[in-house]
Amino acid sequence: MHVLCVAEKPSIAHSISSIHSGGHLETRATSNRFIKNFDFNYPQTNSHFTVTSVSGHLLAHDFLDEYRQWHSCDPITLFDAPIQTTVPADSKSIKRNLLTEAHTADTLMIWTDCDHEGENIGSEIVNVCRKLHPQITVKKARLSAIIPQCAPNK
Repeated sequence: MHVLCVAEKPSIAHSISSIHSGGHLETRATSNRFIKNFDFNYPQTNSHFTVTSVSGHLLAHDFLDEYRQWHSCDPITLFDAPIQTTVPADSKSIKRNLLTEAHTADTLMIWTDCDHEGENIGSEIVNVCRKLHPQITVKKARLSAIIPQCAPNK
């Protein structure tokens, strides 16, 4: 089984990989200089893991251009104005990496904070990966610290 783990930020991806691989991992560069992919086998579940990350929010949500200037409309109309969702230029390489890695994964494991923002970032990751791989199994890691003593099965 191939498990793709996606963390909220690069330092968390590195910590997860270091702990769960026991230091036996391969690091692959991506087209984003801040994002790395860490590969290792996890014998406890007979799985191959790839751990990567985003850098916070992957998507941007904003009003259409005709609503974006301070005096372009009556503010009350903003409650019903359409919202567009885009991938900002600095996140496009991160999205490409997620799509490439999700293509061969059986399971997507989300490693984001258990707060509203972390859950929203996790949802963005799931939505992007499911566009390419609709049947991917999704799991959410629940954590309070990324230290060996808190890692399951360690």
